Amino acid sequence: MNFAYGGTGVFDTDISQPNMTSQINLFENIVTQDKVYTNTDLQSSVALVSLAGNDYSNYLKHGSKQGLEEFTKSVVNQLVLDLQHIHNIGVPKIVVTAMEPVGCLPVITSLSGYMNCTESLNNVSLLHNDLLHKSVERLISNATNLQVSVIDLYGAFLSVLQGHKSQPGFSYFFITTSHRSSSCDLLARLIIIFN
Repeated sequence: MNFAYGGTGVFDTDISQPNMTSQINLFENIVTQDKVYTNTDLQSSVALVSLAGNDYSNYLKHGSKQGLEEFTKSVVNQLVLDLQHIHNIGVPKIVVTAMEPVGCLPVITSLSGYMNCTESLNNVSLLHNDLLHKSVERLISNATNLQVSVIDLYGAFLSVLQGHKSQPGFSYFFITTSHRSSSCDLLARLIIIFN
């Protein structure tokens, strides 16, 4: 089941669609009011939570790079609250994407003839990812029956952009598990997607 809306973020953006919290509320209504899924369904489910950077592009469109560090903290804090909300609904396994190197996205690299990434924007991604990993660790340590894995899109993108030498044409997905069980435990029959 997919609750994602393109162009949205954890906060409201210029896209007139539900933000991530509203998307999760829609899912919660289906679970609690419509009773479409049982607790057993939820226990065997994985929620995929994808943050693509729309919050950041919206922030930069309407502001400046000043205050971006504080904004990044607020994005990650809201994202973690949303992860907690999903867990409170009854989903014990969550996969969340880290940020890709936004300074290497085509819309940014087009300014240099697609030759160079913008380091300052990549630093925003690195800060976001660092805060996300630390926040996920805290979330897991304070929760019971919660498994969260972070997909390292930053590393995956760079492996493609830098042309991984050991296996040309092959890109890697790095999954960082924040629990002791293997990534294979994350396989389930229902994937719930929020974006």
